[in-house]
Amino acid sequence: MGNTVKLGYAERLEEGAVVLKRLTPQDVGEDYLRWMNDPDVTHYLQARFETHTLDTLKAFIAGFDHVDRFAFGIHDRESDLRIGTFTLRVNPNHRFSSIGYLIGEKDYWRGSYAIDACRAGLDFIFFERLVRRVTEPTTENHLASNFNFKRLGFQLVAQIPDMFWGEGRYQAATYWSIGIEDWAAKRSRLVPEIPYPDRD
Repeated sequence: MGNTVKLGYAERLEEGAVVLKRLTPQDVGEDYLRWMNDPDVTHYLQARFETHTLDTLKAFIAGFDHVDRFAFGIHDRESDLRIGTFTLRVNPNHRFSSIGYLIGEKDYWRGSYAIDACRAGLDFIFFERLVRRVTEPTTENHLASNFNFKRLGFQLVAQIPDMFWGEGRYQAATYWSIGIEDWAAKRSRLVPEIPYPDRD
């Protein structure tokens, strides 16, 4: 917690219909456990191969230090109901990041909730955490995720066939990526100065 105060990283992010709030082990509850044990929710996630309990989920969230690894709960702005999670993992040496998002409450699968959560997270990771590039793989059969990445302005940079098991066969991995210049242009913001590593 001391590092978070010193570095000043946001505990709360807002965009459109959602508010993202920092997620701690103490925040892990029955809603999160229900999502992670629902095969409809985890259908495209690697987490579907694991057994989840409150203890394992709390241990998982404890691994996010809010310095290089960030976990947020996604909340409906209107009701404050937590409807999902959003994670970011930063490589601090090379300044790239991966992201992950989950909308666990099925009533919120329609609408702008996932896109708004991604926009809030990408603004944070580029403009506050000063990451240069975000890259994330999904699978060819995850149509909603592929649609969302394309809508957010990500480019499809690679596809590896027969990578992930799903729906009775091995699916291609689709790698999506966006750099800070493209995101800044999309958000009509200036590109911040990114510090170089202090060693080669």
